[in-house]
Amino acid sequence: MERAENEEDASNQRADNERKEYTKNCRDVTIGKDTVHNVPYSLEVVQKNYLSTLKRRAKAIDKLMELFKEGRGKTVFQSRYLRFLSAVSLQNSGGSDNGTVTLITATALVLIRSIGITESEISTESIAKGAAPE
Repeated sequence: MERAENEEDASNQRADNERKEYTKNCRDVTIGKDTVHNVPYSLEVVQKNYLSTLKRRAKAIDKLMELFKEGRGKTVFQSRYLRFLSAVSLQNSGGSDNGTVTLITATALVLIRSIGITESEISTESIAKGAAPE
């Protein structure tokens, strides 16, 4: 009987030591009212909506990489975007500063829309303001 208790105590001691060894490289993380225990330092805990945002942004970057992938062998932009760029470039046939700014803005707009970033994420107005000279 005493031997069984000693074995149980030794087993509990080993389990405690293993738990201490594991948790010395961990921390508790609090998000809002929730606490996640024993999170390894090599990991980050994020809310699900933020993770969705990161995944959506990663997809946009993947689309950008695919858009300009070497050896693609076809036009990068959809024909509607090419027509839009052609129309804007005609405005700049005289080479004016305003025409150049418009062409830069149009190119940025086409690129951003081509990789799937919507008007609600980056507005056309924001793109125009970002391309305008100071």
